[in-house]
Amino acid sequence: MKNKVIITLLIFSSFNLWAQDQDLDVQEVDVVEQFIPTIPPARKIVDIPKIFDTVKVQKKVYYSTLPKQYQTAYQIDTIRAAKIKGEPIPRLYQTYLKLGLGNTALPSFEVYYNSLRNKQWSYGVEFGYHNSPAKIKGYDAGFQQTNIAAYGKGVLDFGIVNANISRSGNMFSAHGMNDSLSEQQIHQYWGYSQLNVSLKSKHNSRDRLRYFTGIHLSDLNEMTENNYGFESLFKKRFGTYDYSVSFKADLYTNNTATDMLFAAEKAREGVYSLSPRFYGDLYGVKVSAGFDEVINNRMTDTVGLNFHFYPQLRVDCDIVPKIFKLYGGVRSGLQKNSYWSLSKENPFVLNALIYDGDAAELKNTSSVDLYAGLNTFFNYDIRLGAELSFANRTDMVFFARDESPNYYLNKFSVLYDNVKHFSVKANANWNPSEKKGVDLSLVYNNYNLAKLTYPSGMPSFEVNLNCFYNLGDKIIGHVDFYSSFVREAESTGQLDNEIKYIDLGNIIDFDLKVEYRYNKVLSAYLSGKRLIGGYEIWQNYPVIPRQIQLGVSCQL
Repeated sequence: MKNKVIITLLIFSSFNLWAQDQDLDVQEVDVVEQFIPTIPPARKIVDIPKIFDTVKVQKKVYYSTLPKQYQTAYQIDTIRAAKIKGEPIPRLYQTYLKLGLGNTALPSFEVYYNSLRNKQWSYGVEFGYHNSPAKIKGYDAGFQQTNIAAYGKGVLDFGIVNANISRSGNMFSAHGMNDSLSEQQIHQYWGYSQLNVSLKSKHNSRDRLRYFTGIHLSDLNEMTENNYGFESLFKKRFGTYDYSVSFKADLYTNNTATDMLFAAEKAREGVYSLSPRFYGDLYGVKVSAGFDEVINNRMTDTVGLNFHFYPQLRVDCDIVPKIFKLYGGVRSGLQKNSYWSLSKENPFVLNALIYDGDAAELKNTSSVDLYAGLNTFFNYDIRLGAELSFANRTDMVFFARDESPNYYLNKFSVLYDNVKHFSVKANANWNPSEKKGVDLSLVYNNYNLAKLTYPSGMPSFEVNLNCFYNLGDKIIGHVDFYSSFVREAESTGQLDNEIKYIDLGNIIDFDLKVEYRYNKVLSAYLSGKRLIGGYEIWQNYPVIPRQIQLGVSCQL
């Protein structure tokens, strides 16, 4: 009871207590920015503690395992040995025969015979005959072509020997003339005979000496022109680079510009060349460099000796390996112009025969060409390429129809001029497989002539398209489109000695061939050449249009 009374009095009683009896001198503080607490970086005497002791600890620890086979109750089945079967070797046929008949051709045939597989020897022969009685604007435009050849190869202890001999003839009518010319003057004939024998090393090791030696003999029109040639080439690697050196010698004999066939005196000309080469990879760039030292010895009434130095350089750089490549360099050389080479380009050139009235003037063409290009690949089947070229050519060949009133009128003489030749070439290829593909090429040419006004017969633009398709090895088709634009021709021999220029027009045409394979032995084909026609490749010589031929071929 007493405690309760005390507690009640304390509750209802009141009094004051002073904690301090002085002024506290309170200061006011102005806050100007937010307070950001920071912790100063800790500092250590040593980042990693080290223990200094007299006992050295071995850092390398070696572990070893105790071999023990784990016993299991599972039994593995034995795998039988695999038997690899070789791919079947395709059968070879010794004889191939091709027969054809067309609207502008008599029955033509080709025969080929060759040896079967042999590791040491191989040989073969071939023969072909084509005849056409075609006429153009009432003139005889027919031709007769023959070809016979034989070849052989032997692998001997000291090397590989190759030899071939051939004879081809081309007889036709030079029908681009007036009615006053005789049948003999219309007649044109070229006969090409040649023999080649060579020896080369058997091995392909670049660290060992490789060699090639060959001789070449040719005859044109039964001693109208002859060529005797010799060539020798040696290659070897020293260190990381490859080196080669070759030597060539060619001796030509033919009629002079004023002598006729079987004249007592012949013109003789020798062309000798020495060609060292270097091949290597420098800083990721493939380089091929060298030069040709050429001696041209012309022997007619007087002896003319000329020395020529031709640099050779080729540089290939892979910007993106196997995708984008740049290349460029210098290519130069001496081109021997002979009746053989000129007649291959233009069969209506002067033939050096008596009834032609004159002979073609023969000069050699010297050229130095600077070029640069690129190749690019898309996936694995599309390829694009382009090339720029600027060439300086001395005595470049052009053909002009000679209209001398007392001579041939239907043959072409040869003109020469110094030319600065600029060209642009572009090509695109699509080849997804061996059974189909498309090839497109574009060419632009610009000729800066020293004496002539136009590059006679040379087109400024060329477009070519080739397509092929193989349908199940049964039906095979080929289509070739070709065109040439901006072509001018020249005529010489007028009384005033002036050169006339004639517009040859454009060429737009295509060839078609379809083959049906009945089996591996027998097949049939249908071919068409110049299916549009109506143009002239050479002045006054319209092409034979729409040459359709149907034929069969077999292998035995």
